Amino acid sequence: MVGLVLVVVASVAGAGRFGGFAEAARLYLLLGALPAALLQPVIRAREGAVRRLGTATAAWLIVVLGLGLASWSGGPIGAEAGAVVDEAIDGLIASSRSRAGENQAEGEAIEEFERHRDVAVAWVTRLLPSLIAALGLLGLWINVVYVRWFTGGTEEREEDLCLFKLPFGLIWVVLGCMAMLLVQLVVPGAGAAPWSLAAGLGANALLFLVVLYWLQGVAVVNWWFLRLPLGPVPRALGIGMQAVAMAIPVVSLGYLVTGLSDVWLDLRRRTVKTK
Repeated sequence: MVGLVLVVVASVAGAGRFGGFAEAARLYLLLGALPAALLQPVIRAREGAVRRLGTATAAWLIVVLGLGLASWSGGPIGAEAGAVVDEAIDGLIASSRSRAGENQAEGEAIEEFERHRDVAVAWVTRLLPSLIAALGLLGLWINVVYVRWFTGGTEEREEDLCLFKLPFGLIWVVLGCMAMLLVQLVVPGAGAAPWSLAAGLGANALLFLVVLYWLQGVAVVNWWFLRLPLGPVPRALGIGMQAVAMAIPVVSLGYLVTGLSDVWLDLRRRTVKTK
C-alpha cells in the first residue's frame, strides 16, 4: 500500500515535468497498477512461480511495447529512441553536476564522460530493448522473491524460486555474444554492417542473459541462506539486508559470479542428493 501511494505521488509530481497527466497516468500504469495486477497471483502461487513470473514479465513487456507504438510519431525508431536517450543523459549530467558542486575530481569525471557522450548515447540506444526488458524482469522478480522469502519460512528453499537454474546450453550463447563484441572491437572494419547489427543483437542478448544469471546467483545464495538455523526475525533481517546490499556493486557482482559458477559447479546438487 505504501509503495502504491509512492507511485501515485511520483506520477502526479512528474506530471508537469514529463508531459502532463497523460504521461503521469502511463507512469502509474507501468510502475503501479499493472505490476500489482500481474504479481498478485504469482506471490500466492506455491508451485510454478518461475513460469508465472515469466508470463507476467512477458505481459508487462507487451504493454510497454504497445504504449511505445501508440506514442510513436512515425519517424525512424532509432532516431526517436536516440532522442529519448540523449534527453535522459542530459538530465543525468545536469543532476551529476549539481551533486558534484565544487568537487574537482567529480567535475573532471563528468567532463570526461561528456567527451565520450556520443559513444554512450549510441550504445545505450542500441541496448534499449534489453535494458527495458531487464528492468521489467528485475522489478517483478525481486518484488516476488523478497516478499515470499521475507514472510516465508525454511520451506521456501525447496520451491522453484530458490531452485531456479538456466539450461546449461545458454552459457554457450553468452560466450558467443561475447565473441561478437570482441570481433567488433579488435577486427578492422567490423563496425560496418552486417557485423554492427550482429554486435548489437549480441550485446542485447548478453545484457539480458547476465541479468538472468544474476537472478540465478540470488536463488543459490538464498537457497543456502534459508537452510541456516535462524528464527523468523533474524531470517527476515537477513533477507532485508540482502535487498539493501544489492545496490552495492561488489555485492551484485558476487551474485553474478555465484550464478555463473553454478553453471559449472552445480552448487545446490550435492546437498539435494544427500537428502
